[in-house]
Amino acid sequence: GRARLKLKLGTILVGDRRFAEAQKLLNEASAVWVSEPVRYRREMVEEVGAQAYLFNLTGKRDDAIRVIDDNLSDAEQVYFAHSRDLVSRYSQLIRYLIEERRFDQAKDTAERGYRVLIGRGQSHSGPGLSLLRIQAGIAVEQGNYEQAERLLSEICMQRRAKFGPSLELAVDLLHYGRLLNKTDRPAQALQLLNEA
Repeated sequence: GRARLKLKLGTILVGDRRFAEAQKLLNEASAVWVSEPVRYRREMVEEVGAQAYLFNLTGKRDDAIRVIDDNLSDAEQVYFAHSRDLVSRYSQLIRYLIEERRFDQAKDTAERGYRVLIGRGQSHSGPGLSLLRIQAGIAVEQGNYEQAERLLSEICMQRRAKFGPSLELAVDLLHYGRLLNKTDRPAQALQLLNEA
C-alpha cells in the first residue's frame, strides 16, 4: 500500500517539477516491486510510465523512449483487458518519438499497437480509433496526405456509426478538416469544421 502511494505521489511530484523528491519516491517504490516482480507486475509497468515522464521532463528523452520501449511487451500483457491504458502507453512513447523526429519508429509503434487491438477485437473501439488518429497525424508529419485522408475518413465514419456525435468525433473532424484545407479543398474543409 505504501509503495503504491509513493508511486502516485512521485508521479504528481514529476508534474510539479519536483524531480529530486519524485525520483526518491519512485526508487523507494521500485525497491518493493523488484522484491516480488510477479506479484507487482502491474505496478512495475505503471512505474515505467512515471519514470519515462520524469526522464522526458528532465531532458533525457532518449532514456524515456528506451524504458518504455523495453517495457512495451509487459505493458501489452498487464493492460490486456484495459485497452485505454494500453493506448495511453503507446501514445506516450509515440509522442516522445515524434518530438525526436523519429517518425518511422513512431509509425511502427502505432501500427504495432493497432495490430494488438485487432487481435483483441478492439480495433474500432474508442481507444482503437484514437490510435488510428495518431497514425493519421504521423502520416501528415511525413507528408503522406493520401494515407492520412484515408485514415481520417475511416475514423470519422466508424466514430459516427458507433458513438454518434461526441467530443472525440469533433476532434477527428477538426483534424480531417485541417488536412482538407492543407490540400486545397477549403469548401469541404469548412463543411467538416462546421460539423465539428
